Amino acid sequence: MKPKIAVPHWLAPNKECTDYYYDALTGGGADYTIVEDDDLPNDSDGLLLLGGVDLDPDVYGREPHA
Repeated sequence: MKPKIAVPHWLAPNKECTDYYYDALTGGGADYTIVEDDDLPNDSDGLLLLGGVDLDPDVYGREPHA
């Protein structure tokens, strides 16, 4: 049985970036459901949280490091 992964709706700067995540899930043998609101499907086996832009460490009171 394929795992079912919930993916919050997210649109990357271009469609190719968004499709990369979906292709990786299906390539790894999973099914995914795009979640449009705050309600996660009860039958989900996992949750994929997609990344965004980096935060400046000053936002949380830290020094940048390499």
